[in-house]
Amino acid sequence: MKNRIHTFLGILFITSILFTSCSDDDNDNTDQIPTGDVTTDDQFAEFEAATRKINDLMQESFNTQSVANSTPKLSAKMPDCGATTVEEIGTNKVITINFGADCTLDSKDIVSGIMRISFNLDALAGNNIEINYTLEDFKFNDIIVNGNAISRFSTNETNPNFSFVTTSNYTFTWSDTISAVTETNLTFEFVFGNDTGGPVDFEFYSQTSGTSTAKFSNNDQYSTEITTPLRINNSCTYIVSGVVVNNSNSKKSTLDYGNGECDDKATLTDSDGNETTIDL
Repeated sequence: MKNRIHTFLGILFITSILFTSCSDDDNDNTDQIPTGDVTTDDQFAEFEAATRKINDLMQESFNTQSVANSTPKLSAKMPDCGATTVEEIGTNKVITINFGADCTLDSKDIVSGIMRISFNLDALAGNNIEINYTLEDFKFNDIIVNGNAISRFSTNETNPNFSFVTTSNYTFTWSDTISAVTETNLTFEFVFGNDTGGPVDFEFYSQTSGTSTAKFSNNDQYSTEITTPLRINNSCTYIVSGVVVNNSNSKKSTLDYGNGECDDKATLTDSDGNETTIDL
């Protein structure tokens, strides 16, 4: 069970990266949505880059400290300047990584502050596990990031299929006083065995659904909603199907990944209805 959790956590974070990466035109649907063009494109791109790297660091930390078994290598390697302490309180394990005031990652990004991860040791051997992630006075390059995320993994004893639900709430603050409050709710479902509607040679596939929003202090709003679950087969490098609706302020675009064929194409429809085939 432990090895299964580690393998699928890797897939989880890869999928979450794909989700944030395809949301370049995001928006929020609460309050009054501005009708003008967004002016925070640069900050939103930095938010996406920071989110991907934070996910990598959290994944690396959990893989390294939860069990002693070897785990798959991901894109981020925990730097030597991240001082890690591990504390077991009853059946709970708390991993604290203190990056100090100036810690350079392999990617040349500079981070500081504290990342804390906690989970129940007994749950690792069971069918459910809840993993809590917290950032405290954390800084990614020149962006201050605070907040938390919770991931809940659940499976059952009758089949190997399982689900992973993650919710995150973060605040990003830039030095020019621009800030953003973000919220993400994602559900990952993993199904094992052959799918009678598709190829017979893959071992499993995953489906991702959910929403993500970012509200900036200048009133720019971004949002993403996966209206048709994003499907990934383990035999294909690309998302094979699914639809994502993105909004930046009042402008809407749709990204359609197709009908299940393994290719590097998707169809982007802009707010005027114009369709463009893009390379993934």
